[in-house]
Amino acid sequence: MKSNSSRISVSNKYGINHVTLIYLIFLLLFIIIPLCVSPEWIYNRDVVVEKVNANGKEEWQVKIDSGFDDFSEVILEYPEGYIVGGAFMYNDARGRCASEKPCDYAQKYPRIVWVRKDGNIAQDSIYVSDRLSGEPVSFFQTFDGKFISGSDRSVVKLGENKNVLFKKIFDGFYYIFSIIETPNRDYTLVGLRARNNTFPPSPWIASISQNSEFLWEYYFPNTSTFRKVAAAGDGAYLIADDENRLYFMDSSGHLIWNRTGLGEILAMRPSADSYQILVPGGSYDLSKEGNITRFVTYKAIDPVIWTTDGGFAAVGIDRENIVITRFDKDGKVLWQQGNPNQYRAKPVSLIETSDGGFAILLTVNNKTPGT
Repeated sequence: MKSNSSRISVSNKYGINHVTLIYLIFLLLFIIIPLCVSPEWIYNRDVVVEKVNANGKEEWQVKIDSGFDDFSEVILEYPEGYIVGGAFMYNDARGRCASEKPCDYAQKYPRIVWVRKDGNIAQDSIYVSDRLSGEPVSFFQTFDGKFISGSDRSVVKLGENKNVLFKKIFDGFYYIFSIIETPNRDYTLVGLRARNNTFPPSPWIASISQNSEFLWEYYFPNTSTFRKVAAAGDGAYLIADDENRLYFMDSSGHLIWNRTGLGEILAMRPSADSYQILVPGGSYDLSKEGNITRFVTYKAIDPVIWTTDGGFAAVGIDRENIVITRFDKDGKVLWQQGNPNQYRAKPVSLIETSDGGFAILLTVNNKTPGT
């Protein structure tokens, strides 16, 4: 009893009891935590492109840093070099914003960086518009040599001189997750849409023309989200949702078959008389009816791609190195090469280049403001 009275008297000596002390600690944390995770600290990324040769040895590495928030997740090769598609946010971690725009931490704009074959930046294009914004979801070269940049609520087509040829803005509740060009030169989109503004929104697939006009759209009656779409030949589509289901749909978006149990679907493509599905740690061959005919395993690394010889290439981080691994068509390791990760970057995309090498796209999450 004496001991308890002593503890109370010590607390009262400073005028603070245990309840008040806990409240003050909670209030202090409530103030400090938002400061630590505020947009000034979160949105401060840079982009890194690394080119390696056919044996995985680094040829060059370039860091793309505007001083604001830079984020990209797609890299392509074109005759003069490489193109990085992504987004740009007008937020400077040092508290300053671009003079032509207010500090809007949530606003992202389409951005394309053109990198020469020697690693020097040729052009950095940011497409700023009050209605042209959103997280990047797709970026690819069209059959006619132009480029499509798709965000969650817009599609932009760019010419050879980087000018905007058309832009399609989706009003209402749309959320687009993947866009492809079809062999007949139209564009197919998948995602979510609230039909007649009713909620919850439905999984949605649609086609728009080169003039950005709707050709058709189809709502699927379940609660999943369509995440990826790929052409499957003869105007058909392969679609993956966020519950790891795979759908095969005809040229009008009508379901032919679906299946589960494949795991997280990273990529899809038609191959000869089958369909190939890439998942972490393996690749499935499916028959035209969706049955598994072959499964190849490899060490689970992401990003991973199919290579032109039928094998795989993957890139990951091992301690202080960026490590690229080549597998044959049966998933056996052919070689593995590590290069210094001088920016402590994280790989987000990988492509095989025309010279037999690879280009790796990475993102840096800076801890120091304004770097």
